[in-house]
Amino acid sequence: MIASKAVQQIKPIVEISSQEAKKILEKEAGETLQDRAISFLKRFKDKRIYNSSLGADIKIQRGSIDKYRRFSAKEDKQVLAAYIPDLLEKADFSKITEAPYDKIKEKNIKAYHKADCIVSFDGKTKHVRLTVKEDGAGNYFWDAQIDEAPYQAWSRKQAGGIKGLQVNRPVRTI
Repeated sequence: MIASKAVQQIKPIVEISSQEAKKILEKEAGETLQDRAISFLKRFKDKRIYNSSLGADIKIQRGSIDKYRRFSAKEDKQVLAAYIPDLLEKADFSKITEAPYDKIKEKNIKAYHKADCIVSFDGKTKHVRLTVKEDGAGNYFWDAQIDEAPYQAWSRKQAGGIKGLQVNRPVRTI
């Protein structure tokens, strides 16, 4: 499938380098890349990252980090961990799903905010989806749902709903 012109013109919000991410993550404790990725995310536990599209801070909680561990068997997702703070800061959370997925378990969840992001991953354009939960008190929490798909997999309809942000600064080093 050929990507539509609308998608082709969108610039990545983050430039991801596997080599650079591994350098960032090698400073963390752990035997495996996955262990180091989780150790990196734990440094952001209970910290807040401001996102301008929400006009609010997003908090990274322990439950999200644990959930990320369960769904990060692939090396690409482990590498992506080094860029989650950047993605949460720069993503455009313009899609809103108002009903919680599980009304019994998530009684206090008011809405889910979704972001479809374009990233450059080792020179290849990829699609990353982020989810943030909003509770009844107006707090936002990263839900650790990262769905990575190849850039070409999008339909024209999906491309029309994506808003890219141009970033003119170098890859984040932490």
